[in-house]
Amino acid sequence: MTHAFLIARQEFIKYVTRRGFWLSILMFPLWIMVVILIPKWTGAADGMKPHVLTVVDRGGGAWRDAIFCAAERAYRRKKLDALAAYAATNADGRALARAAPRVAAILRDPAAPGALAGFEALDTGAPNASAGQTAAALPC
Repeated sequence: MTHAFLIARQEFIKYVTRRGFWLSILMFPLWIMVVILIPKWTGAADGMKPHVLTVVDRGGGAWRDAIFCAAERAYRRKKLDALAAYAATNADGRALARAAPRVAAILRDPAAPGALAGFEALDTGAPNASAGQTAAALPC
């Protein structure tokens, strides 16, 4: 049994005296800090936080519809902006303009006055967004 302890002691000393052991001991806390801080620096943690909003509407629900519509428009605007940014870096603009000119115009300038309505028409399959024909049937 003493030989087993001697061998274990020798292996432990051999392992602990290596530079790699001490480097890994020092790098582990740094790695943990990086894993925690990188999402904060890049803003990725902001997108994961749920936004909770509580409204007490004693007027019969009129505010509920207005808040829902504003949140839905903000979500669709964010979705359009993200798609436009993706298309700007990854899509062939000329080929897209030939294949789908309406989509190309919307993605080229997502801040244009009719871009969101056109995007909603494409998103819902409605033939004419300017006439207010969206499949989502928002109350606003």
